[in-house]
Amino acid sequence: DEPGALPLVENALHWLWNQRENGRLSGKLFTEQGGLAGILSRGADHLIAGLEPKERDRALDLLFRLVQVDPEGRRHTRRRIAFAEAEDIAGGGERGRALITRLAGERAREGGRSEGPLRLITVTEEVAGANAAPGDGRWVNLIHETLIRSKGLDAEGKPQPYWPTLWTYIEKHKNRAARWERLQLMAREWKDKSGLGRLFGLAGWSS
Repeated sequence: DEPGALPLVENALHWLWNQRENGRLSGKLFTEQGGLAGILSRGADHLIAGLEPKERDRALDLLFRLVQVDPEGRRHTRRRIAFAEAEDIAGGGERGRALITRLAGERAREGGRSEGPLRLITVTEEVAGANAAPGDGRWVNLIHETLIRSKGLDAEGKPQPYWPTLWTYIEKHKNRAARWERLQLMAREWKDKSGLGRLFGLAGWSS
């Protein structure tokens, strides 16, 4: 019943379909893999491991930038970014678009079966308006917050993430996220207090 859970179900069904025997999906296998979250975590690691080293770094950095980092590490949340920004983070140009396509679940058909990575991100479009993304109106987001959630705390009080790979990357770079948030806040405050942004806009200037 949780909002946004459909992509998790899609990923799990896709994986179970590729593991089917005699045209049947296995509930036992589903349970042994840890359900929706377990299949997602294994599929995500498989996707990341299949990338070239530089692509792997860019992929993790893009996923990291799609996270609103909780400084206390208790509950990270998703944050969407404009496609153009995601493209730059992913390597720019055709290289960036190709990596976004991989992370968004590109499927290649082979031998009658659908082969390819599970989906970790979504790309959506919005019509032009107040909340439209800069550029072409496309947004990039994580498919679900399970990718950045913890099941709870262990006996020592440490988080038990559903996907340890991204959680560890977030922990390693969360100071960078804090600096980025401060810079964004300072930029907004400067613009609001100075009024220069509105002045330049009225004058038809661009930065």
